[in-house]
Amino acid sequence: MAAIFFIHELIWGEQEGIVKTGDCRSTVTVAEGAPATWFKKFTCDYVRSRAGKIIGGNCIAVDIEGAACKAVYVYKKRSTVACAEPTPYVGFDEQCHSDPQGF
Repeated sequence: MAAIFFIHELIWGEQEGIVKTGDCRSTVTVAEGAPATWFKKFTCDYVRSRAGKIIGGNCIAVDIEGAACKAVYVYKKRSTVACAEPTPYVGFDEQCHSDPQGF
């Protein structure tokens, strides 16, 4: 089981960073965890709480054909902190708020 997890993290999954996508021909928006994300390595620009938990961000995988960017796959990273109505937004303090906290 550990070998499968290692291969998954090596070949696909997420890593933190920033990717330039200005020269890509098309953008495909996908849902986090959807089959369209399988077997792709996503680079994520995370928004973290003061304590370091992920509270949002954007994840991008680039499909290269030759030397050109064919397509970019994008999804919004969900928060690891769960909030619900009437306070659906997670803040930098990891508390739930009724309005977005500026990111």
